[in-house]
Amino acid sequence: MSSWIQLSAQTGRICYTSEEVEKIANKMVEANTNALLLDVANKQLIQNKIALAAKDSALAANDSVVANKGSIISLKEEIITGKDHEIADLRLENKKYARKNKWLKFKWAGTSIGLTGTLIYVVLKQ
Repeated sequence: MSSWIQLSAQTGRICYTSEEVEKIANKMVEANTNALLLDVANKQLIQNKIALAAKDSALAANDSVVANKGSIISLKEEIITGKDHEIADLRLENKKYARKNKWLKFKWAGTSIGLTGTLIYVVLKQ
C-alpha cells in the first residue's frame, strides 16, 4: 500500500515505478549523508586553518623573542667590552699613579736626607 501511495503522489507527466522511487530515495539519503559529511569536513578544515594560524602566530612570537634575546645578548656583549676597556684604562692609570707615588717617595726621601744633612752641617758648624 505504501508503494501505491508513493506512486499516486506523483504529479506531472513522468511517472516512476516503485523501484525507481526507491532508487531516487536511496540517492537522496546518500546525497544528504554526503552533504553532512562535507559540512563536517569543511568545519574540520576551518578548525585546522585556525589552529595553523595560531601556530604561525606563536612561531612568529617565538621568533620575536629569540630576536630580542639576541639583541639583549649583543647589548650585554657591548657593555662587557666597554667595561673591559674601562678596566684596562683604570689599570693603566693605576700604574701611572703607582710610578708617580714611587718617584714622590724617592723625592721625599731625597729631600729628607738633604734637609737632615743640611741640618747636621749647620749644627756641626756652629
